[in-house]
Amino acid sequence: LFDLISSATIPAIQAETGDRLPDLSTLIEQYAVSMCSFAPVAYGIRLPVSECVDRLVNIQGERFAIESRHLANHLVGHHGTLAGLPGSGRSTLLRFVAFHGNQEGVHGCRFFYFSARDYLDFAKQGYACCHYIAWQLCEISQLGREHCASLTTELEELNRERRLILLVDDVECLDDVSRELVLSKLASAGSIFFAATPH
Repeated sequence: LFDLISSATIPAIQAETGDRLPDLSTLIEQYAVSMCSFAPVAYGIRLPVSECVDRLVNIQGERFAIESRHLANHLVGHHGTLAGLPGSGRSTLLRFVAFHGNQEGVHGCRFFYFSARDYLDFAKQGYACCHYIAWQLCEISQLGREHCASLTTELEELNRERRLILLVDDVECLDDVSRELVLSKLASAGSIFFAATPH
């Protein structure tokens, strides 16, 4: 089982050749497949995210619960936190929402999962989240940096329409100063969810 799981990989995304840039939805969906198909490594094993997330999720402390595969529907147009103890599956659940939400095209929204630790260097340089996302899409799709400006414009439009849902992980791993910087840069996001420990 370990050999089968560890040998499963997602091929690198190849951008279309020619002058035509792949559309933003396609790039984000490809990014989600590449970055969110597997749960974080646990005990040296990487399982497909779809095999890890099959649980009920309580929403805002309400007694009712929804299945995790329907969680993306509840996140659209909102903001909040996903709380749980370390190792409880917060990162896996965020990856699952990004993967599933982009595959299903929930409400015409695009879900983008990323680590606050990865974004920190961009935040220190003054880049807003849309610039960071455009940079990541160009990087993973092997597009030239000249496409970042047009992607940033499209992402800002998605954000204004509240159709860009940010799923931010590892916020609690930052020190207080870094956390404040990252949160201030992400404050303009229309829909954003943070993974956080209960305290």
